[in-house]
Amino acid sequence: MEIRVLNYFLATAQELNMTRAAEKLLVSQPALSRQIADLEDELGVKLFERHPRQLVLTPAGQYLQEQAREIIALSNKTKENLRSSAVISGDLTIGAGESAGMQRIMNIISNIIKDYPTVKLHLFSGDYTITDF
Repeated sequence: MEIRVLNYFLATAQELNMTRAAEKLLVSQPALSRQIADLEDELGVKLFERHPRQLVLTPAGQYLQEQAREIIALSNKTKENLRSSAVISGDLTIGAGESAGMQRIMNIISNIIKDYPTVKLHLFSGDYTITDF
C-alpha cells in the first residue's frame, strides 16, 4: 500500500463518488478507479459497493478508512518531525510524591508520549518505580 493510494482511497471514501473524488484529487476518473481496483486486488477485499452514482463503504472499507487516517497522520507527523530541527528525544525521569498533583503529571505525560514518541519517560514515587513509558 502506498500513501498516495491511501489518500486516493480516503478522498473516495469521503466523497462516496468516484467522479467528485477524482476532481478533488486532480486526477482522471478512470485513473482513480484503476487505483482503487488495484488496492482492492492487493488487499483481497472489496472496499466499496458500487451503485449508480454512489459508492457505499463495505465493512472492510470502513476498517481501512479508520486505519488509513491513522497511517497518513503518522506519516505526516513523521515528515514534520524529520523536517524540524528541534526533534526531541531521550530519557525523561520524573520523581514525585503521591498527591493530587500526580493527576496533572499523568495528563502532561500523556501529551508528551503523544507529541514526542522518541522520548522515554520514567516515573518514580519515592523509592518505588511506578512505570516506564
